[in-house]
Formats: sequence, C-alpha cells, structure tokens
Amino acid sequence: MLIVARLLFGLSDSFILTSVSVYTSEIATKNTRGASCTLVQIFSSLGIVLTLSAGPFLSYKVFNMMFAVIIVVTGIPILLLPESPYFLYNKGQEKDAINVLKFLHGSEQLAMQEIEEYTLSSKQEKVNKILILKNPTVRKSLVISVIFSIGCQMVGYNAVSYYLQTILISTHTSIMPEIASVIIGVIQFVSSFLTMFTTDRFGRKIILITSLIGMTIGLVRAW
Repeated sequence: MLIVARLLFGLSDSFILTSVSVYTSEIATKNTRGASCTLVQIFSSLGIVLTLSAGPFLSYKVFNMMFAVIIVVTGIPILLLPESPYFLYNKGQEKDAINVLKFLHGSEQLAMQEIEEYTLSSKQEKVNKILILKNPTVRKSLVISVIFSIGCQMVGYNAVSYYLQTILISTHTSIMPEIASVIIGVIQFVSSFLTMFTTDRFGRKIILITSLIGMTIGLVRAW
C-alpha cells in the first residue's frame, strides 16, 4: 500500500510542480518571475516541516486525515484562480486574456504591453522540435538542465529526507531525533524563504554554487 501511495504521489507531484511553475511564470511580471517561482519550494519545505513535526506523534490514519483536510482547504481557492492569460490568448480569447492581465497587473497599459509580446511571439514560425535539437545552443542548454536534474536526485536528498529520523537515531545524537528532524526542516524552510529575496539580486549561479559548497562541506564532515 505504501509503495502504491508513493507511486501515486510521485505522479501527482510531478504534474503539480510542472503546472504550478508554468502557471506562475505566465502570471508573474518579469521583475518578480524568479522570486515567484521559488514559492513552490517554500511551501514544499513548509509541508516537510509539518510532516516532521506531526508525523512521529500521529498514527497513519490521523496523519493522512490531517493532510487531506489541508489539501482540501488549500485546493478550494484554486477554483477561483483566473486562467493563464497566455493560455487564453493562444485559444483566441484575447479579451479574456486582457481582463486577466488587468486584474493581475492592475494596469491596462501593462496588460496591453503583455498582449503585444504575445502577438509578437505568435507571429513567429512554428518551431520544428527535431530541427531545433540540431541547434548547438539548444543541445548545450538541454544537457546542462538534464545534468542539474539528475544531480538533484543523485545527491540523495529524498532518501535522507524520508529516512531522516532513522539516520538521526543511528548517530546517537544527544538531541531527540523527533526534535532534530524538525530543526533540520525549519532550516530548509528558512533557506527556501531567503532564496525568494536573493534569487533576483545575486543571480541563480551564485546561489547554486553556494548551496553546492555547503552540501559538500556537510557531506565531507559527515564522512
């Protein structure tokens, strides 16, 4: 049952992360796009903190009921969200797209500027996916993205996160494993929250390098 649940969670989580990131990038302004996209990780970290705080003290049934309520409560406002203006424009609903942009940006001028960008983008020729892969720049960008994606999984973050309390028990730390795991979750949440304010100021590369250096130091000390 746990394996099936993990499979369903993995599939739904992939859809959610992809759709939320696309939706956020399409409704956010250029100046806030980077910071807005970090909200996915911030709330993911918050969920981890709640899990680590409540999980050790609740049964499976109560734990699942608690998160089912959270999902329902947080899911209801999604029904009231406007459709992506870029999606509406591509479907020929330009008037609806303008209304959504005016609601989001609070300015008709900014809305019309966005529509002009949509128009310029739609006038470009349809991209042949096979031909575009022959472009060295595209291939290089794709390879870098794939390497980063694989690296994010190969560092073992998910394994450590799922078995965090078991790992802490084996270390014989003086702090209760339940408390230590919550502290680690809070640190991750704070780090994710700070990224929202630093991603557009310092750039992505600096943040990535700093994070990798910190992870390397931690792993070396543990080893």
